[in-house]
Amino acid sequence: MMYTLVISIFLALLFGIYIMVGGKLSNNTSVVAVTDYLMDYLKKSTLSVNAVSEKLQSLNIPIPGNLNEKIALIVSNVQEYFYTVLGGATSFLISIGSNTASFFIGTVLSIYLIKDSEYFSSLWNKLFTLLFGNSNTGRKITEILWIIDDTFKKYIKGQLLEAALVGVLSAVVLYIIGIDYALMIGIIAGICNMIPYVGPLAGTVLAVLMALLSGEPIMALWAIVGMIGVQQVDNNLLAPKIIGDSVGLHPVFIMLAILIGGNLGGLVGMLTAVPVAASAKILLSKWYYYYINKSAS
Repeated sequence: MMYTLVISIFLALLFGIYIMVGGKLSNNTSVVAVTDYLMDYLKKSTLSVNAVSEKLQSLNIPIPGNLNEKIALIVSNVQEYFYTVLGGATSFLISIGSNTASFFIGTVLSIYLIKDSEYFSSLWNKLFTLLFGNSNTGRKITEILWIIDDTFKKYIKGQLLEAALVGVLSAVVLYIIGIDYALMIGIIAGICNMIPYVGPLAGTVLAVLMALLSGEPIMALWAIVGMIGVQQVDNNLLAPKIIGDSVGLHPVFIMLAILIGGNLGGLVGMLTAVPVAASAKILLSKWYYYYINKSAS
């Protein structure tokens, strides 16, 4: 029953997105079709102006000054403007549709992966056994994958705990200051705090905007001070303790990992840099002690 409901909602959303950005129920019911129609209309308007001018000239009706050139220039400018606006609007709508479709596809895939996790785990084990059997290589790869999986789990748990604490602290501080919707801003601040560097600014910006909307600029200043205080507690107490202990990395290496990950992989690289670095550290430590023991023996 759940699968049927999920698939029905998913297909309905995809169909709606399809109609919105480029699909057709008839020959003219899409953004793309409307855009093409307007483009053709603008082209025809230029031809119409030229045709009228030629007709007047053929009837020996004088056109004052350079009116013909001015009209043509105005039409050309309007045409160029609409080309830019319509092209940008079309690209924007198609981008929204594409991103929305990707989001819902990812959501549905996540639901299936969580719901049928045992099935996919069993399938993976069968495939892995088929490829490597009980060989030494298979055991080593299994150990590596287990380390990576365990590290990512610990990192995600640490991130969620840190986000929850930052959210609570932010909400309490903003409530004491007197900012409206302090709880909501605190929740957003906690969630965004998981995004390195840029994320912590989200809660501060929201708090400042809410303070300015209340008509008390001094409250915006207090909001900035309060959120900076929360970030200081997070950076100097929560993050080193929670994230550092969860993945076993020194704060310096955490910062270096985030910097390198951001340069190599952008936002995704920043989000995955710490668990990847922690996994690499564990593997290198294991190999180091293995070779030390081997050399000693």
